Amino acid sequence: MALAAAVVASMLAPAAWAAADDVTTSLTSQRIQQLADAGEFDALLKDLKTGNATDKGPYTRELVQSLEQYVQNEQARVAWRKQAFDNAVEKMNKELDEGKLEDGLVDAIDAKSHAVDQGEFIKSDKVVQLTARSVEAAQKAEQAGDWVQAMAYYRLLDLLFSDSRLYREDVDRTAQHVRVLQLYAPEHLKQLIEEQRKRRGVESDDETPDTVSEKWSDRLAGIDMDMLSQALPMIAAAHVDSPDLAVMLQGGVDSLITMLDTPNLDATFPSLGKPQQVQRFRDLLMNLRMSLSQPGRQVDLEEAQAIIGRIVAMNQLTVFLPEPVMVYELTQGMIGTLDDFTAMIWPEDLDVFTRTIEGKFSGVGIQISRQDGQLVVIAPLPNTPAQRAGIKAGDIIAQVDGRDTSAWSLDRAVREITGPEGEEVVLGIRREPNPELMTFPIRRASIHIESVRGWEVNEGGGWNFVLDPDAGIGYVRIDQFMPETPDELDKALSALQKQGKLNGLVIDLRYDPGGRLDAAVKIADRFVDEGAIVSTVDAKGKETDRFDAHKASTLEDLPIVVLVNAGSASASEIVSGALQDHRRALILGHRSFGKGSVQNIFSIDHNKALLKLTTQYYQLPSGRIIHRKQGSKIWGIQPDLTISLSDREAARLMDFRREMDVWRDPQKALTTAQMDEQIKAKLDKLTDDSEPGRAAFERLLLTGSVNDMLIKGLDPQLEAAQIILQAKLASQEFPAGTSVAEQTAGRPATVTP
Repeated sequence: MALAAAVVASMLAPAAWAAADDVTTSLTSQRIQQLADAGEFDALLKDLKTGNATDKGPYTRELVQSLEQYVQNEQARVAWRKQAFDNAVEKMNKELDEGKLEDGLVDAIDAKSHAVDQGEFIKSDKVVQLTARSVEAAQKAEQAGDWVQAMAYYRLLDLLFSDSRLYREDVDRTAQHVRVLQLYAPEHLKQLIEEQRKRRGVESDDETPDTVSEKWSDRLAGIDMDMLSQALPMIAAAHVDSPDLAVMLQGGVDSLITMLDTPNLDATFPSLGKPQQVQRFRDLLMNLRMSLSQPGRQVDLEEAQAIIGRIVAMNQLTVFLPEPVMVYELTQGMIGTLDDFTAMIWPEDLDVFTRTIEGKFSGVGIQISRQDGQLVVIAPLPNTPAQRAGIKAGDIIAQVDGRDTSAWSLDRAVREITGPEGEEVVLGIRREPNPELMTFPIRRASIHIESVRGWEVNEGGGWNFVLDPDAGIGYVRIDQFMPETPDELDKALSALQKQGKLNGLVIDLRYDPGGRLDAAVKIADRFVDEGAIVSTVDAKGKETDRFDAHKASTLEDLPIVVLVNAGSASASEIVSGALQDHRRALILGHRSFGKGSVQNIFSIDHNKALLKLTTQYYQLPSGRIIHRKQGSKIWGIQPDLTISLSDREAARLMDFRREMDVWRDPQKALTTAQMDEQIKAKLDKLTDDSEPGRAAFERLLLTGSVNDMLIKGLDPQLEAAQIILQAKLASQEFPAGTSVAEQTAGRPATVTP
């Protein structure tokens, strides 16, 4: 692991580094654990080899093998990252010279993720030039009303400068115009997207949001003024930050002004095609906004309700926007001034929201995505109507109940495919290479969403939770925290214990967005026997509630490594943070998201809608606040050992993990010719097929096993977690004690650039 060694060497004093060589007679269990926990795998391997580790027991021999594999993989990874950085920079410079600014920004982001010093990279001359020209181009697009192009530039700039959030306001502003077009003028939005694609010379863009969904009148069905009138007092009374109603009203006014300033809505609302009426309404709104923004302006609840009434009256005298539109735009704009997690759950969203929270719904049991303008089955869930009917991964859902799906959004597809239990839905499926449409009548059933997964799928369904059979190391992956999650975890741990001695556990919380607080508390309680797990506090830091551990529910004291990354949020941060504070687990990966706020659900108009409102913040046992507020320097869970993945490495790992989660019938293995054909089809879709190793990776997706994640170094975070747990076992085969080298060993801040 050349890179890790360089980092360690730079942080240790020369005397300490020299002392590390003198280990022939001083290698102890304590030193082995220290080096492993610090990620100093090169030094650990050197010590073990110098200390004749092969004469030790089976755990030490396995540890040496794993370390040798990790070092080999890390050397290849460092070389690959350098090559990827050089290639990305070369492409960025070429695209800048050719005026292909979007492509240049994409490659700048890619280069940054592989850079040894990201701060220096974004200060380089070429990046500065690219940034300046892209900002100028974004401003021109915005002035021309091409919101798609402007938003595309600003989003890429925001990703490039993600640490400073320099372009976040620009993203939000242009995204609001795109949102208005998507809801009220989807055909015009589609046209703008197609024009952007032509300029870039690409046929499709899977990252582009769906442009055509149901009519705005269907989307806003059931919304009325009473909902806003009920929500506003709840927000004023219960939001954690005691919001300024004058600022909230400005947000509502801005939302309406955005709508008036977005062209091409007159086909939907003819009155917006009358300039005099539009200008009159805009002038009235601007005057109101100026009044609200006066320094020291205070608005109480009664006046706020009166101002909303004035805005509604202004609308009736000018552009006559329908009541649902006025309520929706005002509410979204006002709530948008609060925090990222407060939201109205409108009538059309209730079913999906309820399913997400409860983890249960009535449907056919498939995971779907939108790719190249088509609805594609990612995988049928085990033991569901879809799997029993013969639906397969990769199937294209061309029709639902005879209706074409090409213009459907994912949300609409979910709503149409799900429905009352026992009722039938007919899926029209196209399956390559057969061009003919196949029909699958499927009777809906209650579907349980699995929240705890294991290392690999067993034949016939179910999960194998054993990561390392020889060492007795288990692996559980929690995708989200739902009511059933603690019970699912108990079953997984029980299955591990039945298969043999459980000597260590990896809990994978990467990309876990959170969920139920009670589920998080119960899971942390499995591993902590006393003291606080988490408490809730108000904006002033006053404790409002506290959740403690109970000895009766605590499992055996076994070594644990928890994996987190920037996609780990909320409940997953509570669990990882509590285990870190109680020293019950080593946290490994990348800093978590920083979503440490509590949302309560309030009924609106007798449950016709819901208000999800931020009411408190989470506080960990050590007193840390997880939440990332505006301007925060510290937030989330900082790992004990940071091992970062570049964006491309993370995407590849997710692709491979997704493929490995789908059980494949060994009787239907692909022939070499079929594999080559599928690889060619995937490569043909790439805009750049020169990426090193891409074809080999595509073949691995088709032929590999889940163990390739470790053997081929696709998941260095998990690989490191396994080594740390193996080291704890191997240390038992060495004498205890403290050597000079142990006293001076240091811990690097990171082990990757």
